Amino acid sequence: MPTYEYIADEGGCEYCSQGFEIRQNIRERALKECPKCGAAIRKVLSTCNHYSPSPSFSYDRAADAGFTAYERSPKGLKKIAGDGPADPSTSIEGLP
Repeated sequence: MPTYEYIADEGGCEYCSQGFEIRQNIRERALKECPKCGAAIRKVLSTCNHYSPSPSFSYDRAADAGFTAYERSPKGLKKIAGDGPADPSTSIEGLP
């Protein structure tokens, strides 16, 4: 089952104001309200994990293939390769 990230549009509780992850069946509709406080929430674009057993993986090759690579830092995520958004937590217009 995939994991999706949601965040409150405005306000919200401690659970949803900073964003939360939830496992949902791919056929389930996107949540509209926080399961804890009922505040309006939206699904956000999130990063995915990548594992490559091959030592040939490189950030440059990933960027050449159209991917964007991010690294965790104390201030959040930092883009290190590719043409993707500087902040991957922003939602893309038109996505649920």
